[in-house]
Amino acid sequence: MPNHTASYDLPPSYHLPDLLAELPWPRLLSEHYEEVRVESDAWIESFNPFNEKGRDAFRACDFTLLSALTYSPREKIIIRLGADLMNLFFTFDEYTDIQDHAGAIALRDIVDDAFHNPDKPRPEREVCLGAIAKDFWNRARAIVPRNAPCLRHFLKDWEGFSRNVVQEAEDRANNRYRGFFDYLKVRRHTSGSYPTLALCEFGLDLPEEVYHHPMFVVLRDQAAELIALINDVYSLAMERSRGLNWHNAVMLVMREQNASLPEAMDWILNYGRRVVRSFNANVDALPSWGPDVDRRVQIYIQGIAQNIRGVDDWTFESHRYFGPKGLEIKMTRTMSPFPPTRGFAKLDDDEDHVSVSISPASYVTQIQPANLIAAV
Repeated sequence: MPNHTASYDLPPSYHLPDLLAELPWPRLLSEHYEEVRVESDAWIESFNPFNEKGRDAFRACDFTLLSALTYSPREKIIIRLGADLMNLFFTFDEYTDIQDHAGAIALRDIVDDAFHNPDKPRPEREVCLGAIAKDFWNRARAIVPRNAPCLRHFLKDWEGFSRNVVQEAEDRANNRYRGFFDYLKVRRHTSGSYPTLALCEFGLDLPEEVYHHPMFVVLRDQAAELIALINDVYSLAMERSRGLNWHNAVMLVMREQNASLPEAMDWILNYGRRVVRSFNANVDALPSWGPDVDRRVQIYIQGIAQNIRGVDDWTFESHRYFGPKGLEIKMTRTMSPFPPTRGFAKLDDDEDHVSVSISPASYVTQIQPANLIAAV
């Protein structure tokens, strides 16, 4: 058990490392941002997923901005699907964060059922996640051929995400505190990175031999790892304010290595730099599949890299983690703790829980570690 003493308290201010200093892809914002923001905000709010206080806070997060930064080179239809996916992700995240293990399983089963049975009417009085997932997935299916591999890839990646969200809820319920690398096996999925990266493939019709090439498997794993670490470094103050103390890479490094917060940040910075360098080397070492496929591969690579860069940019430009001071914090790299707070989920009248139907589920198995060594 970790030692819950003042030694783990956040200091009055601390430094945020820049893990992406050596990533060569720059900030890029889609020209479709403003138009998609109006459409996607109206779409998610039509499901009324948040309480009155949470609605304004959720708007300030601006998840369309996240999509417009991460899918920035792509056409409007991908930007819109990306924005809706981000809204689904964070709604699911907000709801499961306040659930126990059984509640998280129930929410996962609702969304999984909507994805696998998109023509099925959703039950009355079901939590809104089912209807949100159904609508998103029906529009995503409509832009590619019925048997397109990207559909299978997305569903597989979503299942990995939702399965590990349940694993995280089980860890919380059982007061399980993982080591850094064991934690990353789960965190790469709970960050939502893999389904987000899967959307980069839509409309490109990549051959299966390209998608499953070992180099691309490693690139996706490395991107997911960087996105997870970026999120944990920047979300530390918010997660501590919600009491999610021990499901964050920074806190786990502090505990595992008996390190101070600055020492843990430096360790993660050095680790992240090695992953970035390996990612860059892997991109340079990709083979050729001929001019036509290589053109689509370059779009796909840019999509993966832009997802890494876009998450970093969005963190400072939205109000999700830093409120209105994001750009100032980006300049100074100096952060301060938040007072205790709650999430945005729409609660029952007693404001204590989200109402869902609980169903039995099997034990969640642990995923295997990814190979993060440059496969040159």
